[in-house]
Amino acid sequence: MVSYRNLRHIGLMTGVAAAAIMAAGVVWAATVTCPLPESSFNAAGCPTGSCHLAEGVVNCVVDTTTQAVTCSGLCNVEVRPATNICYVIGGIGGTDATAHLEVRFESTTDDEDVRAKNGQLNVTQLSAGAPAGGIQISGFTYTLTFDGKTVPLITITEANCNPPL
Repeated sequence: MVSYRNLRHIGLMTGVAAAAIMAAGVVWAATVTCPLPESSFNAAGCPTGSCHLAEGVVNCVVDTTTQAVTCSGLCNVEVRPATNICYVIGGIGGTDATAHLEVRFESTTDDEDVRAKNGQLNVTQLSAGAPAGGIQISGFTYTLTFDGKTVPLITITEANCNPPL
């Protein structure tokens, strides 16, 4: 037999669980994950023709609250003696590479038509600042390019994001 006290306890616990789930949803909604499957590696960017993801995860995470982009996340791979490695690319021989991250932000612009008069052009000051509501990421590009290659093996952009930026 279920007493009123037991029902009240169950209701309280349900409310606590629902609040925790909603709070976690707010945290989860603040980040957007942008994965890159190994099948998306650009073979032309591989120095040996046999590059593969040996370990880890290749992705970028956009924090829409702080407007920060982190590539690659989940850096918990251990390759003795190094720790906190994000991912390992195998089959590359002894070729070094450069990882590059560029983040682009929205901005406001200001234009003025400048007309010539009497053979002179009087140009006035233009000013632009952060967009209304603060700075927002408009896009990013993460690449991993091997020395001697003109195309990257890995490219992650905002187009890889789910949901999109």
